[in-house]
Amino acid sequence: MRGVQVADDDGNVTFDTIFPGCDSGRWPHIHFEVTVRIGPVPRTRLCTVDTPMAPKTVQRRGWVSPSGRPSSWAGTRRRCAVPEGVYGGPMPLPGPLALGRGVVVLEGGAVPEPWEAAPVVTVDEAVLGDPRAVVDRLHRRWATREPYVIALDVDPARFRAPESIGDEVWRLTPGTEPYFDRLHFLVWANTYDARADGDPIWWWGRKAARLGATETPEGPADLTLEDGTPAWVDGGPRGPLPTALPDGHVVIASESVDAGRLDPDLIPGPPDAELAPDQLAAVTHDRGPVRVIAPAGSGKTRVLTERLRHLVVDRGWGPDAVLAVAYNKQAQLELEVRTAAFSPRVRTLNSLGLWV
Repeated sequence: MRGVQVADDDGNVTFDTIFPGCDSGRWPHIHFEVTVRIGPVPRTRLCTVDTPMAPKTVQRRGWVSPSGRPSSWAGTRRRCAVPEGVYGGPMPLPGPLALGRGVVVLEGGAVPEPWEAAPVVTVDEAVLGDPRAVVDRLHRRWATREPYVIALDVDPARFRAPESIGDEVWRLTPGTEPYFDRLHFLVWANTYDARADGDPIWWWGRKAARLGATETPEGPADLTLEDGTPAWVDGGPRGPLPTALPDGHVVIASESVDAGRLDPDLIPGPPDAELAPDQLAAVTHDRGPVRVIAPAGSGKTRVLTERLRHLVVDRGWGPDAVLAVAYNKQAQLELEVRTAAFSPRVRTLNSLGLWV
């Protein structure tokens, strides 16, 4: 028999209709995999459990998480294939798997149980000396919504202030990056704060509560909006989630909270404009960078206009969340005319450089 069996509140899994196979001279037994709720591959451990036909014993095999921390059978009930609260029941810690949240702890401190099997990324003096590798690693996990543990061995205030690059522009290479800015963002963008004793803190929930929402740490979501809608504040890459949330739940992007708004992102339908298949693919691209190569007269400006409309109107991102960059002033004015109905921000390349 193959399938998913979820443990009850006491951590027990009951099989009502199964007759496991057995070899001559052996007790019938069941091999099943207990799926670790958060963590990279390998995500499972193999356990052998005797059926009622055998003596009343259970064979338990300890395991070692990918982070190298020894663990055991204890706590298995919280590592079920369906996270608590996604299809009913209290939650949010650690939130739906689709949100891919991580956690920040102090180096040497206890890792909260939901992240016991997640990989650990340490930020220490060596990282501050050369943050490139860790920033790249954190960015990949943030972009793919893979939960992780960040162990801080330095005061985060040391990389909190905006970084200034004072070299003459013509001396800078394409690889020049404000790595401390990126490190600060990636450490806190989509993570709980578990540095202190007590329950981990979801700071985006605290910030949203200041805007009028009600924080609900016991579930069913991060917040309840004024109209009673359960809402999650998402610090991951903005775009459609890999799996659906419970019915009636909405997602608010963290950047909307930063802008002082509690407007949920919308689930978009197909654009109304008549577009060729390749144009439609560019307009509805889920998330992340995309390069569109097209010759003159192929509708590049139309694709750009419809992409802006799709983000601002269809997905409900709002004009302040999108910036279009035009090569010169004439192109900027033309784009502003074409998008007057929803008024996204449009700047020239030179204006953007001056603004930054």
